Amino acid sequence: MLFKQLNTCISPLMTRVLEMPAPVAESVIEEHTIHGKKRTDPYSWMRDPNWRSILSSPDCLAPHIAGHLETENSYTREVLQPIDPLIETLNGEFNARMLHDQTGIEIPDGPYLYYERYLSTLDYPYYCRRPRDGSQAEEIILDDAALSRVGRRIVIACRQHSPNHRYFAWSWDSSGSESFSVSFRDMEHREDLPDILHNTSGKVVWSRNSHVIYYVARDEYDRPSKVYAHTLGEDQQDDRLIYQENDPAYYVGLQSTQSGYYAVISAYAHGANELHLIDLSNCQAESFIVEPRCTGIQYKIEHSAHPGPGYFMILTNAGDAGDFRIVIAPVTKPGSAYWESMVPHRPGCHILKHVALKHYHARVESRSGLKRIIIYNLDDSHEYELPVAGMEDEAYDLDIVGGYEYDTDNLMMYYSSLRTPGCLLEYDLSNCSCRLIKKQKVYAEYRAENYVSRRLFATTPDGRRIPLSLLYHSETLLDGSAPTFLHGYGAYGYSVVPVFSPELFSLVDRGFVYVIAHVRGGRELGCHWYSEGKLNNKMNSFSDFIASAEYLVKHKYTSRGNITAHGVSAGGTLVAAAANIAPGLFNAIIAGVPFVDVLNSLLDKDLPLTPSDWAELGNPLIDPAIYNQIAMYSPYDNLEEQDYPHVLALCGLTDSRVGYWEAAKWVARLRHCQTNHSVVLLSTDMNSGHSGPAGRFSQLKNMSISYAFAISLSGKAEQALHPEQASTLAL
Repeated sequence: MLFKQLNTCISPLMTRVLEMPAPVAESVIEEHTIHGKKRTDPYSWMRDPNWRSILSSPDCLAPHIAGHLETENSYTREVLQPIDPLIETLNGEFNARMLHDQTGIEIPDGPYLYYERYLSTLDYPYYCRRPRDGSQAEEIILDDAALSRVGRRIVIACRQHSPNHRYFAWSWDSSGSESFSVSFRDMEHREDLPDILHNTSGKVVWSRNSHVIYYVARDEYDRPSKVYAHTLGEDQQDDRLIYQENDPAYYVGLQSTQSGYYAVISAYAHGANELHLIDLSNCQAESFIVEPRCTGIQYKIEHSAHPGPGYFMILTNAGDAGDFRIVIAPVTKPGSAYWESMVPHRPGCHILKHVALKHYHARVESRSGLKRIIIYNLDDSHEYELPVAGMEDEAYDLDIVGGYEYDTDNLMMYYSSLRTPGCLLEYDLSNCSCRLIKKQKVYAEYRAENYVSRRLFATTPDGRRIPLSLLYHSETLLDGSAPTFLHGYGAYGYSVVPVFSPELFSLVDRGFVYVIAHVRGGRELGCHWYSEGKLNNKMNSFSDFIASAEYLVKHKYTSRGNITAHGVSAGGTLVAAAANIAPGLFNAIIAGVPFVDVLNSLLDKDLPLTPSDWAELGNPLIDPAIYNQIAMYSPYDNLEEQDYPHVLALCGLTDSRVGYWEAAKWVARLRHCQTNHSVVLLSTDMNSGHSGPAGRFSQLKNMSISYAFAISLSGKAEQALHPEQASTLAL
């Protein structure tokens, strides 16, 4: 056996907590009255009034707040000290499963292949290219590691070469606040240009002549709101404004069509968007609208330049197409009055994405949460499903991998499941042949047949069937004794996909059952699944998660009080709310950058995400009913005197999406309310934001802390791997 079933024991963390009193935050009562409702907030002082300055300059944090966070960090380190060997063991297991020297996907474009390459000891990659014909050696375009040595950390959001392959643009952030600067390199002369664009969203699009670049600028509230055109060699203050979004509920995104003929400006809110296009062949062109915004209507656009000027292909839910349809429209008349059906709406068949190549149109669609890829030949109107060998898993992920080229017959796709390492495949659409490009590497003794991947359904009180994706070792006893690691998200229409993650085997090899609960609020089962978990239906997300846990208990995959619930960001809302409602179900809660102070955040229109979140959760400022509903589930506001599970809360000081104070306030109030001696820890990364620490090794270290917390509290702390597995890698 790869693991030993261990008897539950008192965790050294619990012993440590009994020996070391937790920090007690000062309580400063602040009263708020709105819609005639009065409530108190004893920890609002943890939010620095100058929090916006902290995003770029963490040292600006008020000393008394910094002191509190550092005290919490010190306490967390002290409590975790007995399991430091386990943390190091897990980190060693994670690193042993990682291929340290590796080359990423080589994406062709014209004469070159572009790709990332890691060296064994480096946290960050090189970004490289080499000629497709092999006539020259590799050229290192960007050394992320060298850039990261300049500041505390560097996050690269975008790397984009120009159409003529001479210039290279990359966006970088050294604070974690997601305010990106854009730099440029002349690859022909091997020198950096003086142009630097500050305070951008990180996304850029090149004009077809390779001299103008389009980018999104952030406003004074840190919201992406304006699109500018920058000409190389000119000052940023002289850049031409292309588009400005005045509604704070709408964020601005930017990308190009696969054809490379148009830049797509997307003004998007949760559940609605509006697109504007820029002709990339004309650097003086103004943007033009596709279809005006309408509440609840979404659309995505692609361009087919075959034949002549071509036409637009538009993926939309307009026309009562809840699971989306695809229409076509003339380039000169893209509005809905001129839309003609290409792929009709089929209830229960959710079209997720589409890509247009010169001779083909590809779409990814899902039935009952399982994906397939459909190809439409634009020359002869023949349509067929791409066959994927080895899709025997009950739950899996299948997707199209984006590329640079438009005039190509090759389409890359990716397949993976919880127990099947990721496979990158390339289909030649001209003859329907397929070749394996790359397979994710795992440790030498890994055998997929030693693991079970299941897709089950939990039933909710209102009769909905919640998909559950499971992974466990074939020798795990399903008698209720196994600990479970239950992950969920359930918001913003985001679907959690069951993909292979080598780190999970440090859990399942110790007897854990790993489960993803695909609760309402995501799109796993289509758009209705999203709408049933937002606004007035938000409570469904929490009841779904609890029903999922109860199902696992009922069917003896685990037992009450033996479940670690894990959620990140809005997933933190999910697990924290579930802990308030049904604390006895869970042994531990691990919440990363948790959105837990929901009511206070939605009452503050100046926070970057709040106006857009009103479309997702409602606006409590103007509607008393919405205020009352959010007040019913907001995790921070619903803490009460009762026994609570163990809690590990992780946050970042420079997080522009979920303020650091949310986790800090939640932990302080939870400690005040808890009637037991559970372990409650707060760890604040003073140099990172919403995405956590940069660099692959740093991210693994962070994960090892979370997994060690869960494993230690479950009593499954022994070494899981055989020695030969920890040191060997193979295909």
